[in-house]
Amino acid sequence: MLQPDEVAAILRLKKLGWGSKTIARELGISKNTVKSYLKK
Repeated sequence: MLQPDEVAAILRLKKLGWGSKTIARELGISKNTVKSYLKK
């Protein structure tokens, strides 16, 4: 489970137009984890 600041970073980067793969690489987490949190 991700920390609240990591979830906020995912959402912020997505709003900036970043793709799931790029966000995952930047934060050091899996692409599937990013996609999972974006669906919530």
